[in-house]
Amino acid sequence: MSWEYHFLKHQLEIPCDPLLTLFESFCERAHDSMDSMEWSWKFQGGRALANRVFWLGAPSRRESTSEHLRWLAGELALKPADLPGGLQEWLSLVEHHTERALVSYAGPSPEGDRSAAIKIYLTLDRIAVSNRLLQALIPKLACDLPLEAATVLLCYAAYECGAAASRIYLIYGQESFEDVALCEWMRSVAGDQALELARSHVRAGLAFKNDTTNMLGLGFRPSGVEMADHPCWWNSAALVPLFCAAGSRPLLRARLRRVTWITLPLSREALALPLTMPEMNVYVRLR
Repeated sequence: MSWEYHFLKHQLEIPCDPLLTLFESFCERAHDSMDSMEWSWKFQGGRALANRVFWLGAPSRRESTSEHLRWLAGELALKPADLPGGLQEWLSLVEHHTERALVSYAGPSPEGDRSAAIKIYLTLDRIAVSNRLLQALIPKLACDLPLEAATVLLCYAAYECGAAASRIYLIYGQESFEDVALCEWMRSVAGDQALELARSHVRAGLAFKNDTTNMLGLGFRPSGVEMADHPCWWNSAALVPLFCAAGSRPLLRARLRRVTWITLPLSREALALPLTMPEMNVYVRLR
């Protein structure tokens, strides 16, 4: 674990729970397969939750990553019941079709309306990705998903209570939005404002979730992308609520130059980008 992780955990007074202990054990075990780590804040109305951290796996480490994820799935007693083929199919995806893995810990909310979870994300290769697979996981997805230019992530959120829920993430580079068909699809599922925001960022994507709110993701400096400042750093409409949120959080404010992504709910209220967002997640790369 990085020194900055321990610093933020101490400064934010993050209490340990069984899933956080398990997450930290995984990070120590899987250090040989790690690329980097990120911290995140979830803003909801007037509150901010900062008990959230990401382990990002390195590409081209399929064998060692598979070993570590097998261990983690066993510790979680992961049961991806909605995946055709269940756990064995998930393990096959891990071993043969995962280009990169991400694992995150999200702590419980103080109000008790959200339990702690560990989330495992698999970046699937082209062989594994099909409309049939994605529709089996998220039945409401349209049958004509534009997958050719997409980076597809399959995620399972394993909650402290024992439940598990699937999520699908479709991520596109900015150049992909030169495709008229992709733009029309995104407009149909997310609306004009979401499309305009997506087209103005270095990367953007949609998250379809069976257990919570569908989201729009906007990349400012996505992990793994070495780049100079992108125009979104000075002209994105999403900077207004981001700066407003950082104004009340010194630890985030000090790390604004390392914001990688923000995510917003796919709702008219959120995409209007008010100063106080109904929900916004901010991800920051750790050193």
